[in-house]
Amino acid sequence: MLIAALALAGSLAMQVPQSATDTPTAVDDVVVSGRSLDRQIRSFLDEISVPDRNLRVARFQRNVCVGAVNMRGDMAQYVVDRVSQIGMDIGLEPGEPGCAPNILIIASNDAAALAKGMVDARPKVFNPGISSMSRNRAALQRFQTSDVPIRWWHVSIPMDAHTGEVAVRLPGEEEPPMVKGTASRLRTEIRDDISRVIIIVDFDKLEGSNAQQVADFAAMVAYSQVDLDADFSGFDSILSFPTDRQFASISDWDMAYLRALYSAELTGVSKNQQMGEIARLMETRQIRPLERNQAKAESPDRS
Repeated sequence: MLIAALALAGSLAMQVPQSATDTPTAVDDVVVSGRSLDRQIRSFLDEISVPDRNLRVARFQRNVCVGAVNMRGDMAQYVVDRVSQIGMDIGLEPGEPGCAPNILIIASNDAAALAKGMVDARPKVFNPGISSMSRNRAALQRFQTSDVPIRWWHVSIPMDAHTGEVAVRLPGEEEPPMVKGTASRLRTEIRDDISRVIIIVDFDKLEGSNAQQVADFAAMVAYSQVDLDADFSGFDSILSFPTDRQFASISDWDMAYLRALYSAELTGVSKNQQMGEIARLMETRQIRPLERNQAKAESPDRS
């Protein structure tokens, strides 16, 4: 299994996807109680955000290819199809059969050992050597030693938003790239594209769960950089599934977040600016319109 996983992980080349413009859509049902909507959104985004200062918000741009390793054929196909479908729902285009995966989901009965073996064998797959492309060494150590049932690792790459070309000097290159655009203290011409995601699922620690729960959780951590140590127990999110099995599928709250993430411009210079934009879109374009539609549907017919 390690050899097969390493072969696929090594094939996750640094891809430069095309840009895309997504149209935000309303979700079916979101229930918010207790705290104000704005506070709940901000609290959720604070939890979901990785704490590394060197990383801004990253996402896929257009094409994704999902691969599954060490699963039964029917389950592997379900996981690939389900994760791909959620990607389509937020504006991404899934690859054709046989495409080279940039989202790799690996099943294991000893996830920590597999993670360590993969990192030891292919360290550059996980840490390309540029701080703005992956989390820090402490996070990588956590990826290898954690006892969580599902662990994940993202590698992203800064891109010129105008040309679609790599915006950093990659290892082995002599000349730094030229980034076109107007300098600003508020806006940046650099975007961060997710290049690859490796997700390891320890099914021995998920006894009683089903393929949809696993696939929906995998989709959330694939399409968004989520902190491995975050606590989502207070939110209506599939991210709570490993510790609370009542979450059967990705929630409308989760989809509101993903749609906001993938419809945002993300031109803010700082991560705080970017997360603020996502929060505003999640509230104003996703959840508030739904609340108004629900109120209209529940009001008496006065015609």
